[in-house]
Amino acid sequence: MFSAILIGFIPIVTSSDIKDFVSRNSSIFFDSTISNLWLYSSCMAILSFVYISFECRKTTRDTHVASGKRSALVFAIGIIYSLIFSLMFAEIDLFGTDLHLADIVFYALFAFLIGILLQLLWEEKTTTEPL
Repeated sequence: MFSAILIGFIPIVTSSDIKDFVSRNSSIFFDSTISNLWLYSSCMAILSFVYISFECRKTTRDTHVASGKRSALVFAIGIIYSLIFSLMFAEIDLFGTDLHLADIVFYALFAFLIGILLQLLWEEKTTTEPL
């Protein structure tokens, strides 16, 4: 998963379209402090967790307690890695300037989702299976 998340950042760093999308959607709507990116980030987090839960359920043979613990652990570890990388890349200015918290979280969750999808295609074992 570690490598897949790093590879997930490649299209983000190299694509100006994604950076333009983030700059357009980080504007505040309805005069509140919530930007569109929080909505997109929430959707990506839910989608990632649902997929991880599905894979954990297959791996643990339908035991609810084991699959719930494993999916929460895999999701938490993946989010932590993604946020750390997102903060590092923001610090060295790979995403551009003038970033807000919503931008960094969006980049992290987007890379995490790409990483999960790459892991699905790339490895014979999914992210939820023990090595």
